[in-house]
Amino acid sequence: MNSFDILGITKLNSKTLKKAYKEKSKIYHPDNKKTGDEDMFIKINSAYETLKKLIVKTYIVKVNIEDMIDG
Repeated sequence: MNSFDILGITKLNSKTLKKAYKEKSKIYHPDNKKTGDEDMFIKINSAYETLKKLIVKTYIVKVNIEDMIDG
């Protein structure tokens, strides 16, 4: 299972990532008596961090390419 599958998203942008993270973490939070699952919660946090870093790296590359074109 990859990060996209864990969070249930197909399109990566900040808004969809944040929304999916909040929804999933609320469901699987260990303090949730009905649906809490610590292992899944850890996977959700890891997937969120991984995809968040990917968004940042993509933005940095985009800015660098634009600077090279303009500069």
